[in-house]
Amino acid sequence: MLGVTAFCPERHSTLPASALEFRQATWLLCGDAIFRNGVKLKGKSSLNLDTVCEGSVLGLILGADGRLTTFLNGIPALTINTDLAPNMQPCYVLVDLYGQCDEVSYLKPRATL
Repeated sequence: MLGVTAFCPERHSTLPASALEFRQATWLLCGDAIFRNGVKLKGKSSLNLDTVCEGSVLGLILGADGRLTTFLNGIPALTINTDLAPNMQPCYVLVDLYGQCDEVSYLKPRATL
């Protein structure tokens, strides 16, 4: 799972067992499904995380307009309109590793967009 949330981890003593249990200000991509606040939206996304190959680079940009774009190897793969406003509230990246992933590395951006 990969996504963003405005849920501040520093303000809570415990975190949910799964990112799908976040019930406010959260958007996630799980497999080929998009979830908003833990509820699956209708339809399938054009990007399926279950088919991403080892060594691939995934990226996220949450624009000031609330549009969340997911990149696969530097190419935009999915854009969704969210109700998040990063200029009004801090947002955090969510990566849920359980059973699907062996390693996550954070890379510094090569250029500022």
